[in-house]
Amino acid sequence: TSHNDLTSLLEYTASEETFFLEFKADIFYRTTESNHSENPRNRKNKNRENQDTYSWNVIEAIIALANTSGGAVIIGLADNGKDVVPLRDKDTDLEVANLDKYKRDLQTLLGKKSFSVPAERPEKPNIKYSIKNCCLTEFTEIRNVNFKGHRLLAVLVKQSEELIFFSEE
Repeated sequence: TSHNDLTSLLEYTASEETFFLEFKADIFYRTTESNHSENPRNRKNKNRENQDTYSWNVIEAIIALANTSGGAVIIGLADNGKDVVPLRDKDTDLEVANLDKYKRDLQTLLGKKSFSVPAERPEKPNIKYSIKNCCLTEFTEIRNVNFKGHRLLAVLVKQSEELIFFSEE
């Protein structure tokens, strides 16, 4: 296998998340096949409502890794560590043919300083939080990785020298 193939790593971890490895299906909310018949305006509203949750979960995982020993967040892999979830374009909801645009969107997300807590989170929903003491791009690197013939993304996270935290805006 090549150096960017996940198979050995997932065999080592028994396809489970660990203190150094997180799986995220996507960084953006995606509609499902069953609701493509919905009015596009309804889909757009649902997209906006769920976007905070998807982004928050990825950012939260990256900060947790940076605040401990570092690690990787694999984008495009289901929580069970076995099922590939095709990466989809945030604007068209179609499967991404070229990872470059998706990587740029991910880089933009990592460059943000302000995040909304998802509405369904009981602790202070819809409150905006900021990362005050750093930018996530300072200690992350995005790499293409392969698994079962699919191209996924890995966000490699270095351990931060200082504790990274959110503060309420």
